[in-house]
Amino acid sequence: LSGCRRWPEENLVPQTSDPEGRIPGLPEVYATTMELSGVGVGLLAVSYDGRPIKIEGNPMHPFSRVTERYGSADAFAQASVLELYDPDRSRGVYVREASQYRSSNLSALRETFANSLGNGAGVVVLSEGSGGPSAADMRQRFAAKFPKAKWFEYEPISPDNERVATKQVFGQALRPVLKLDHADVVVSLDADLLGAHPAHTRYAADWSKRRKSADQGQMNRVYVAESAFTITGAAADSRLPVRPSRLPGIATALAAKLGVTGIRPVGTLTADEQKFVDAAAADLKSAGAKGAVAAGSHVAPDVQAVALASNSALGAIGQSMMLLPVIDADRPTHAQGIRLVAEQLKSGQVKTLIVIGGNPAYDAPADLEMAKLIGQAKNSVHLSGYRNETSLATQWHVPRAHFLEAWGDTRAYDGTVSIAQPLIEPLFGGISTIEFLALLSGDQVTAGADIVRRAIEPLLPDADKDVAFRRALHDGLIANSATAAVVPMANAVAVKAPVEAQGWEVRFHADPSVYDGRFANNGWLQETPDPLSKLVWDNAALFSKQDAQVLGISSGDMIALTVGERSLDIVTFILPGQPVGVIGLPLGYGRAAAGNVGTGVGFDTYRLRSSAKLFEASGAMVKKLGRTYPLSTTQNHDILDRVGIQGMAERVGEKGGSGAIVRQTTLSEYRKNPRAAHPHGYHNVNLQLFDPPSKFNDPHAWGMAVDMSTCIGCNACVVA
Repeated sequence: LSGCRRWPEENLVPQTSDPEGRIPGLPEVYATTMELSGVGVGLLAVSYDGRPIKIEGNPMHPFSRVTERYGSADAFAQASVLELYDPDRSRGVYVREASQYRSSNLSALRETFANSLGNGAGVVVLSEGSGGPSAADMRQRFAAKFPKAKWFEYEPISPDNERVATKQVFGQALRPVLKLDHADVVVSLDADLLGAHPAHTRYAADWSKRRKSADQGQMNRVYVAESAFTITGAAADSRLPVRPSRLPGIATALAAKLGVTGIRPVGTLTADEQKFVDAAAADLKSAGAKGAVAAGSHVAPDVQAVALASNSALGAIGQSMMLLPVIDADRPTHAQGIRLVAEQLKSGQVKTLIVIGGNPAYDAPADLEMAKLIGQAKNSVHLSGYRNETSLATQWHVPRAHFLEAWGDTRAYDGTVSIAQPLIEPLFGGISTIEFLALLSGDQVTAGADIVRRAIEPLLPDADKDVAFRRALHDGLIANSATAAVVPMANAVAVKAPVEAQGWEVRFHADPSVYDGRFANNGWLQETPDPLSKLVWDNAALFSKQDAQVLGISSGDMIALTVGERSLDIVTFILPGQPVGVIGLPLGYGRAAAGNVGTGVGFDTYRLRSSAKLFEASGAMVKKLGRTYPLSTTQNHDILDRVGIQGMAERVGEKGGSGAIVRQTTLSEYRKNPRAAHPHGYHNVNLQLFDPPSKFNDPHAWGMAVDMSTCIGCNACVVA
């Protein structure tokens, strides 16, 4: 019959030999690295029969090590396994013709761009942050092949204000690295050291060591003044919630108390602010070189400069704070870079736009209108793991390989070079950043492994390069490759008097679940509750309880939030601990092209962001819209009755005291009596609600105790 089909004959051949070095069913562990915003972390990837299934921290890596046997990996790294197998990842090369996309291939892409790149005139590259030797090497080769091409870098969560501040104080671009295990006293000025900082896994491990030292009668002390409620603030010994505009006054008052030359307080402090400054300054003076002042990388450069000058006056530089030269010190800042790209696109100077990673059509400042401008380039291509908002704005899209599928390398926060090795073939035909650059520049070396070997070989010991490379591959890093610290002289710091902010102040910050939006399609992370608000699958405008009462709003009310000429309808959430007068706006939601999981989830707060100030704004206006929006949280679903409230109080205890479950005491009381946290003998609480049917645990019963003096609530264990 014409409808019948004869299937071709196929033969099944049994596998008669096992792959060398592999035992079926036995997990294998490989060292690798993952890069986020240009900073790498050392990881161990567990592979089961050729498939990666689990991520942990690499205990051999200096910025992942917790103990000699165990490493630390954050929630983003833990969830990267799900991203690897995400069916929404890009599955091929696409090109747009007459407003329609069709499948294409890398050969056609290479042919098209070989004709358009020329000597690089009119070519602009916009890349996400990348600090690895291989990426730097391929960038140099690309520049040599196309000398007139322009290269810019952009990250929406940018630390570049640090560069500006260090140039102001020390005359060169430097990266401050804290040594919290050496610090007796730490003062944080809006720096989420334990949560959002690029080195937070290392910082959390070092900080917890000094908390555990309470058993020896010693303990560090942490002061935090912050404009957003963070897990660092929640773990602090003294926390002061403030408006962003109050930070210059606090920083200069603290520096003046410490005797920093040439700095005078600007503005007038409130009683609470003065109390905070007096206590912090007294402890810092006592600690001397074992004290440290940290300012958030998003904070204005003037405030960061004052913090750096304070560390210099304490003698902390080289002790509790190290200063490391940055490799790409001369590049424009991320804010400058994205503005320059927008200006050149708008003026028609860009003939070919190459976007490597990132998603500027979504996360660039709203006033630049990048989604519209990208289409003005005659030729454009986007390398990305997903066909996201930027991919839909460019002419070409190329699938990017996952870090577990590709060769690569990164530099950790201290400059340590880490190597990424593939555990599996690219599932959807993706290529890495370095392979993509090799393709465009016509480099003779096109394989990822060869590109990496060529780039890192000069960093390996001279004795035997092959042995050294295999050792680095095994360990996941090149030993002793960290950037050497410097101890420069500090210049005089001049601070302008802050302008008093009018109206509501807005604070933009990375979301603990989706970061800047790149993880929006990861269901594990969407399901992970925010460490403080406990929100899942959403973001919201965060208000303090006092501000909510003034506005007459409750959690779930919709408001129109206006900043300058831009407005956004968004749901509200009342967060105890949120600074009064500050509206917190988590970034990364409201995606239009994230995938089946993340598209349309939450509210796009990038629409209110300006290129003039990426992380804060003032003069915001709030209008209640008279409708509600359902929010999902993992706690506080219902109001407890009086009996329930009384029972909770007994279990938790009064503020500063111990209850049946939560035990707390001060260090001075603990020194006098190690049992001070157990005044009522609550250590005999039954582990089970009902008697077990049998004594299956006899003579031992197993449970879990959480040391609340060291647990920071980072959510890594939740995802793991």
